[in-house]
Amino acid sequence: MLANVTILVKKGTHSLAGVALGLSPKGYRVKSQETTEAEPGLERIKLFLKCPDTSSDQLEKDFQSLEQDIRVEKIEFDNKPTATAAESTRTEKEVLEDIARAFPNVSTIVRLYGQTLSDETRSQTLFNIGTKIGRATYKKDFALGSPLKMPVAWRRMIVPAVRNFGETKADDDSVTLLNCPFCSSASNGVNCCEFVTGFVQGLLDAAPHTQGTRVHEEECKTKGSQGCTFVIDN
Repeated sequence: MLANVTILVKKGTHSLAGVALGLSPKGYRVKSQETTEAEPGLERIKLFLKCPDTSSDQLEKDFQSLEQDIRVEKIEFDNKPTATAAESTRTEKEVLEDIARAFPNVSTIVRLYGQTLSDETRSQTLFNIGTKIGRATYKKDFALGSPLKMPVAWRRMIVPAVRNFGETKADDDSVTLLNCPFCSSASNGVNCCEFVTGFVQGLLDAAPHTQGTRVHEEECKTKGSQGCTFVIDN
C-alpha cells in the first residue's frame, strides 16, 4: 500500500532519519519527501510512504507516536501516483533496488519513475530496467529447472511470470496483461508498459534455449485494447 502523508513540524526539529527509523518497525518505508514553508515557526513535509494495509486513523496514530511536535495534516492513499521533486533525482540503481524489494508489486514504482523521464528516453529506459528485472527473475525462479524450448518455455515461464503483475490471457506466442497497471488512459498520464516488454525479453535472454527470441508490444490499453499484449517477433 502507498500513501501520501502531509505533516507539520516545528521548524528546525524535523529529522527524516528519525521518522524513518521510528516507522520502520511498523512496516513503513519513506520513499521520498518534499519540505515547504508553513505558518510561522512550522514546516510542512509531504512524505510518500510504502506502508502495510492500514487505515487513516491508524496511520495518524503511528505518526503521532513518534514525537509530540508532529501534527498530521492530510493523508491520501495513493491510487494515481505523481512524481515528486525528490523522485526525479533518483538514480536507475535506486529504482532497480526498490523494484527488486517490492516485486511483484512494482507498477507504482515504475510509473512514478517513468513520469520523471523525458518522452524521448522513457521507453528505452524502462525497457532496460525491465530486462534486468527479467534476468534476475529467471535466476531466482526458473534457473534450477531443466531449460525449456519454445513454445513450452512461453507457457511455463513467460506467462506465469507476467501473471505476477495481474490477470492474463495467453496462447503459445502471446500474452495479454489485462487492465495493465503500467500504463494510463488519462490524458496527463504516461505509458510505462515497455517495462513489461523488457521484463519478458530479460527472461528469454537469460534462458539457454530462448536466447535470441525477440518480443514486442502489439496492443496497448491506451489505444482501446482491454490490456497490453506482448508477442514473439516473427
